[in-house]
Amino acid sequence: MAENVTVAPRNKFEPFDKMLRRFRNKVERAGIIADVKKNEYFDKPSSKKNRKNQELKRTKLNNKRREAKELHRRKIASNRWGG
Repeated sequence: MAENVTVAPRNKFEPFDKMLRRFRNKVERAGIIADVKKNEYFDKPSSKKNRKNQELKRTKLNNKRREAKELHRRKIASNRWGG
């Protein structure tokens, strides 16, 4: 979950813009914006499960492609150097 984010002026003469920018960065790093956007609308459990499965499928496919590409590179390199 999100944590509390507080920002105080660093000194008496710090402009409001800089303080606001520091606040926005802290909020972004804490994940508050992403959390609010994620929970903006109700998401059915089946939709969550479906999205998770699709992401897993995509990740596995990408890993498989990456491994095939690496294997191909190794074959080319070994042929190039007479291995």
